[in-house]
Amino acid sequence: KKEVADTLHITVHYVNALEHDQYDKLPGEIFAKGYMKRYAETLALDQAEVLAAYAEVRASDTESASAGAGGAAPP
Repeated sequence: KKEVADTLHITVHYVNALEHDQYDKLPGEIFAKGYMKRYAETLALDQAEVLAAYAEVRASDTESASAGAGGAAPP
């Protein structure tokens, strides 16, 4: 992971966050997208597919958070 972090010019902490879908541990969405694009390029993956998968995960996270926040308060 250190080698990947050095290649991407990010910390090992951020590499771990990317690999484990822990996007809340990244400094912000714009950075997360940039890191994922560079990581995809490093691994010879399709950047568009990686970013599309990220968008799906983030949409799912947002829907889950909205559903949890919109519940009725107990009496």
